[in-house]
Amino acid sequence: MISYINITLCELVPSFAACSSAPLNWYNESLIVPNGSYALTATNCIKCNCAPLDLKMQCNPSGLDVPCYNLRCKGSNLLIGDVHMEHSKTGCNVSQCVYRGHRGGKILSR
Repeated sequence: MISYINITLCELVPSFAACSSAPLNWYNESLIVPNGSYALTATNCIKCNCAPLDLKMQCNPSGLDVPCYNLRCKGSNLLIGDVHMEHSKTGCNVSQCVYRGHRGGKILSR
């Protein structure tokens, strides 16, 4: 099983911290979210938060009453933002459905 790990970059500006989508390899957009806040993207279908303690960007379905498609990762039961951890005798396997941008109304994920 292929595992995807969501790693974010914190850009520090004097007296200001934010999460950036730059290291997430989004296909056609970039996003900078101030520390402790969120931004909506993909026609309000995706909500990306910047966690105040670890400055890690996390994107999930927004939950707003708007038509959204492709919120599930291809070939998986995971929705964008979901993490599945499976423990075994030899270790653990982590799978994550990660938002990767949008194009022409289609939400892209891996």
